[in-house]
Amino acid sequence: MKNVITFIKETDNFFGKIENLILILILFLLVSGSTFQIISRIFFNSGVTWLAPFLRLLVLFTAMIGGAKTVQNNSTIKIDILNNFIADKNKKYSDKIIDLFGMLISIILFIISIKFIIIEKEFAELFLLNIKTWQIELIFPVSFFLMAFHFFSKLFDSRKQT
Repeated sequence: MKNVITFIKETDNFFGKIENLILILILFLLVSGSTFQIISRIFFNSGVTWLAPFLRLLVLFTAMIGGAKTVQNNSTIKIDILNNFIADKNKKYSDKIIDLFGMLISIILFIISIKFIIIEKEFAELFLLNIKTWQIELIFPVSFFLMAFHFFSKLFDSRKQT
């Protein structure tokens, strides 16, 4: 059992490192793309037509991957109304229940996003640069899977979370 928990925690850390790299890359692309667009519009009175939608897409990716990273870092927004009424010795149990609930919601959203992509794939609309919209929307199930896995990993965390 100890080996399984260690594997889960190591996998969680690996996913976290990949998320960090992706977020750094996206942030670099956002800053450099925005800077390029501003400079080209000011000095050359033109811009790259596909760059603005691409930057909006990067913002979506940042939000989804950032959401997964937030779950891993245990820095999600919490409404601690009930924690004021729960004894300190029982707070770790309430945290586990919250993590379990978060995992279940993430799994439900993962399943819904898969069904959504299957429907979108039938329409085969292009977003930009011959990339289909369903390919871009793959960020939804990926990020919801990561969120579910991070919540799952937190269930095995022995440290106090609150």
